[in-house]
Amino acid sequence: MIGNEKETNMVKLVIFDFDGVIITGSNEGYFRCYHKTLETVGVSLDPSEERKRILQIWGKGYKYQLQLLLKEHPEILPKAVKIYEKYYWSPLFSINIKLIKGAKGVLTRLSKLYTLVIGAGMRRKRLEILTKQFKLEKYFKIIISNSDIENPDNKKPSPYMLNMIVDRYRVHKNEAIYVTDAKSDVEMALKAGITPVIVLTGHLSKDEAKKLKIKYIIPDIAHLPKLLASI
Repeated sequence: MIGNEKETNMVKLVIFDFDGVIITGSNEGYFRCYHKTLETVGVSLDPSEERKRILQIWGKGYKYQLQLLLKEHPEILPKAVKIYEKYYWSPLFSINIKLIKGAKGVLTRLSKLYTLVIGAGMRRKRLEILTKQFKLEKYFKIIISNSDIENPDNKKPSPYMLNMIVDRYRVHKNEAIYVTDAKSDVEMALKAGITPVIVLTGHLSKDEAKKLKIKYIIPDIAHLPKLLASI
């Protein structure tokens, strides 16, 4: 019963990453934009090295990721930043984005039981476009984006964002969870003292997720209500 869940569940605040958690296709969009940018400026990396560099500081921000991708060619970084911007706001990024199956039903249910917040690396303007496109605005109390944080040292994967959110809603850290699909976000949550929940709809395979040795791994957010009821 929903009423019993609310009475017995210790979790009060559920913080969601967005890419690979609520929507799918955006992670691939980032990779396409980075790859096309490198291609346009005439830089070629081994595919495994390109992916490794992107994931190494995932969520930190595109300028930092381009800096790492182009560490052997720093002189072309300003040009690459402008080119990436063009691709990011084109269909190259957004063409395959869709809502995770069952996500809206889950959010409808959970929003009656918990405070729901988005804490994501995606830029605010893009988050606002997508939440409006999929009619998700009503489910979330607030959206926090990396682009809202001025100090680069406080951007994801720093725990600053998660600390700011729990302070804002005055909950203990053991009363919050962070739902994510990425290794760097799991590390961020652990640094913040907040329980991470991995969904397997983004970056991590089941084997990769298990190697992180965290307690909660679920196939997708459709399984989140049952998990929350058991915590």
